[in-house]
Amino acid sequence: MGDVGNINWFPGHMQKAKREMQEKIKLVNIIYLVLDARIPKSSFNPLIKEIASNRPILLLLNKADLADKAETAKWMNYYKDAGYYCLDIDAITGYNMKKIVPYTYEILKDKIDKNKERGIKLSMKAMITGIPNVGKSTIINTLVKKKMTITGDKPGVTKNQQWVKLDSNLDLLDTPGVLWPKLEENGINLALMGAIKDDIMPIDEVVHFGFDFMNKYYQKSFYERYNIDSINNINDYYDKIAKARGCKNDDYEKINNIFLHDIRHEKLGRVTVDRLTSI
Repeated sequence: MGDVGNINWFPGHMQKAKREMQEKIKLVNIIYLVLDARIPKSSFNPLIKEIASNRPILLLLNKADLADKAETAKWMNYYKDAGYYCLDIDAITGYNMKKIVPYTYEILKDKIDKNKERGIKLSMKAMITGIPNVGKSTIINTLVKKKMTITGDKPGVTKNQQWVKLDSNLDLLDTPGVLWPKLEENGINLALMGAIKDDIMPIDEVVHFGFDFMNKYYQKSFYERYNIDSINNINDYYDKIAKARGCKNDDYEKINNIFLHDIRHEKLGRVTVDRLTSI
């Protein structure tokens, strides 16, 4: 595998988004940091801790219905022990979505009570952020029960910041997806789950990493999907997938795309790529 851990990728619109977030952070009381539950470490932008400026951070582990439940529980405990508030959610199915606003008021209870004592009634303000393609826009649309933002299955759909009202006492600032300048070892996990565009990293290396990962952690569902009995080398994966999906075994581009679609859309079962043992 090539040097996938030394990729610098920080487009101008991301630098601009970071500056705008730093300017707006003083207006908000809480940050919703959306993570992909399948890559809860790799999708945690380290820049957020710098930007947060001591605001409470509620981690929303989205796409929980695609992730390994046991692994999600481990990550929830890990982040809670680290001092974060956490919810595992799924914006598509609605899982735990109704808990977000009440939990926000619970987290901000002391501040709300202090305002009441002073006779001040202010709307609380939250900022939602996260790396591209973790589902921020879908979360907002689900919370407000109508289409307020553009959604898509490609990274980088949201380009501008915008305020939306969740209820009479809570406003939410939507922000574009922001990555950090150097992806380091997390890059291949981000690429495998589609958090960065498929042309950012060598797709063959991403797919080969995915083959090895599935073979190590989720071999049963992997083998069942493509009728695999045994594997001796990398070409065996291509041969088996091609046969199972009715394409030529040397059509590597098509096979790569089949595999990436399947692992990203639960066709290979519920998977979590980040493992706590790797920390």
